[in-house]
Amino acid sequence: MQDLAFTATEKSTAIVTVTLRDENGEVISAPSITSFKWSLMDSAEVYINDREEVVVTTPTNPQIIVLSGVDLDFTEGTDNGIRIILVEALYDSSYGNGLPINAAASFSISELMGV
Repeated sequence: MQDLAFTATEKSTAIVTVTLRDENGEVISAPSITSFKWSLMDSAEVYINDREEVVVTTPTNPQIIVLSGVDLDFTEGTDNGIRIILVEALYDSSYGNGLPINAAASFSISELMGV
């Protein structure tokens, strides 16, 4: 899992940019991306704010994911503030069609007192 190297502020907004690369490390052209979906979960793998397999109907590359409000809120109980974004995509290349890309990255939420 990749660490996104940022901390989001509780109940604020975070912009996550996802760039898909092919088997040669080249940026995949948007028309070659046939499917793109993402999920947001905590470190216990519980989905946050119903963000399970959010389908992007017209993928771009890079793809922008906007997280805000409840996406960046602490849940009841023992929430440690770690969030994981899971990306699942399919793309076409000269090596085949419907080739999968699966990736995950983590970041943390900082608690804002009084919110």
